[in-house]
Amino acid sequence: MTNINYNAPPAMLLEDLVVFDKTKLATNRLIFGKYKPVWIIMLSIPFLLLGFCLFLALYTSVLLLKSLSMLAMILCLAWAFYYGKKKTLLILKKLVREHQLSINISELWAKRNTTIRSVQLYRLNVYLSERNKCNPDTIQYIIEALRAEEQYPRYPYQFLQVFLTFISVIIAAVFAAITAVPKMFSSFEAVIYFFKPVIGMTLLFILFFWFSEFMLIKGIFELRSQKHNRLIRLLENIFINIGI
Repeated sequence: MTNINYNAPPAMLLEDLVVFDKTKLATNRLIFGKYKPVWIIMLSIPFLLLGFCLFLALYTSVLLLKSLSMLAMILCLAWAFYYGKKKTLLILKKLVREHQLSINISELWAKRNTTIRSVQLYRLNVYLSERNKCNPDTIQYIIEALRAEEQYPRYPYQFLQVFLTFISVIIAAVFAAITAVPKMFSSFEAVIYFFKPVIGMTLLFILFFWFSEFMLIKGIFELRSQKHNRLIRLLENIFINIGI
């Protein structure tokens, strides 16, 4: 009869390590995943106001109102940046204290990327140590296995092509309108009237695309295109720190 050692460290699968990386080490989970619903609502307000001010600046004929709308847009962007910075710093401070990292709080924002990497390294070190896998040979094997998996074919993302196609369609529509209905462009006022909704929709799309790429698409794209890049780099740091 086989004796089972219940005190043995838990077994580790490569699949478990990959899931741990995605759920516990990803920057989105470490920072944005800690945002409270009320924070997200407050962060959404300046972008909604920004869209309203952009619409107002395009369609109002009062110069003073246009100027105030442009100023309000700048203030909305500043509001979103400083509010997001404040909440991100709050989360970073909590992580530093939770993991007892030797990082100067006064330099936390300037060294936020280093702080996030230190938290990731600490968590991965604990994960491997609990499973008795924090040794050079095992870590080297894991790195090689993850690098081999990175060679698998990946889906070719085409975000830039979609954006350029959208712009091309708009430009083609403008030239088609100029050719088909020349009377619409008989005066400067008529040109402004035609281009207002076009420019407005284009700017709103660019703003939405930029925000989506910064907050969502970039993380998803990096997760897919650099499948295990973060995990491999963290394992390499652990490999170095254990004296090899």
